[in-house]
Amino acid sequence: KRVAYLHEQAKANQRRSLEWVGLPRQILPTEKWQTIFSQSILETSLKAHQLNAITDPKTAKQYSVGLVRFANIDPMAAISQELLKQKIAPDTRIHLCVYHSSFPLLIRANIEKYLDEILNRNQGQQPHDHPLIQGWLQKFPEQQQIILILASPVCEVGRDHDYDWMIIEPSSMRSII
Repeated sequence: KRVAYLHEQAKANQRRSLEWVGLPRQILPTEKWQTIFSQSILETSLKAHQLNAITDPKTAKQYSVGLVRFANIDPMAAISQELLKQKIAPDTRIHLCVYHSSFPLLIRANIEKYLDEILNRNQGQQPHDHPLIQGWLQKFPEQQQIILILASPVCEVGRDHDYDWMIIEPSSMRSII
């Protein structure tokens, strides 16, 4: 009885869920890996948005802020270019932010300033309370809006960001040796 009770309590109070997302199939030598990866990231992002979207009280539009964390910068740059080419539903808009340690310090500091403000959910704050996000929600007509942050491991250094969902590329154990 105790185990059943604890299991029910854990389900009722669950705040986070985890899902393994692999590639849908093996990449053929004739295919561009960037296209396959970007399609998988887009599909997973759309699903995560659907499960975690917040409704803005002013515009009644649904939005979410998601992080796709890459282990390395070079693949992230290639994927960001491919993501811009992907076709999405006409009622969906993706706001893409690329954030990595190779940016000049002034640019990186500006990105971090906005992310720190937008992703601070203390005292009941929500991203739609920030003027930048509210401006996007009012300006763009799409009902579904995804704020998608593509980042290198720099996003983990000293940041207290509260994303609605994340896709994390596992880092190799060899990379820490």
